[in-house]
Amino acid sequence: MTIENPQSTSRTLEQRLKEVGVTIEFAPDAPELHAEIEREGFEGLPNNGKSLEKAVAAAREYALSPILRDTFGNDHGLRRTWRTQLPPELAAAERNNKLRANSLMGISGHLGTFISELEALEIHTEQAEAVRTLYDTFPHEQVQGYVDLPIEEKERLIREMDRFCREFLRVVTGSD
Repeated sequence: MTIENPQSTSRTLEQRLKEVGVTIEFAPDAPELHAEIEREGFEGLPNNGKSLEKAVAAAREYALSPILRDTFGNDHGLRRTWRTQLPPELAAAERNNKLRANSLMGISGHLGTFISELEALEIHTEQAEAVRTLYDTFPHEQVQGYVDLPIEEKERLIREMDRFCREFLRVVTGSD
């Protein structure tokens, strides 16, 4: 589930999150977030390109997800307890938070699978090479060590990941 931008979402979600000490920063919309996958250049992927579809879905969800800032810092135990007490609609919003490590791990896993298939099948089209070049900039080490980063570094990394996801979507949809 993706949290939509404020233009299409009731402000009550934002107000309710604020009441429980959470601020929300909605993601900016862009054409590449809704464009169809350009499959030319990715022919030959198994399962009708399911790995590409999953990577695109993960990148879209991440790019469209908001940033929710709470007051728990690195106290993950307290945050987990707090999450169990949230009403369902607030819990859903919190699950889609760009600051959650699970959000980053999903992108990493799906992109890795897609890249592995490009390599195994030796797909070297212009589009595949553009994806490989972009993937070479993926911040693997920072994503793996994400939970131990200070909040300032997490904020920097999630913005970098947002840019990465949007660029990946531009490449695989042919959007410019």
